[in-house]
Amino acid sequence: LGHNHVPHKTPYKVPLDEYPIPDEIQKDIDNGTPYKDFDPWKEKSKYKKRYHNLLWIEEAARKRNIREFDVEKTQIKRVFPAFEYRGVLYEKCSTLNVPG
Repeated sequence: LGHNHVPHKTPYKVPLDEYPIPDEIQKDIDNGTPYKDFDPWKEKSKYKKRYHNLLWIEEAARKRNIREFDVEKTQIKRVFPAFEYRGVLYEKCSTLNVPG
């Protein structure tokens, strides 16, 4: 017997809600201080709040860490025409000029 299932694609998208990081959590993480209102051992019975806080703390730390790679006053330029480098022909390229 063959498999008669017809592949089905969901015809709609379900957008996820935004869950912004509370300002006080982001500030504490940015300043390198532990989030003052979070004590995971004190909140054992409040799992929802505890895990929301853990996720926000992790997300705030991720945002802070990614900012280390911010580079100001950079320019991206398309390179025309194509050029060759070490025997490889590059036809569709951009260059990134970073000051300093």
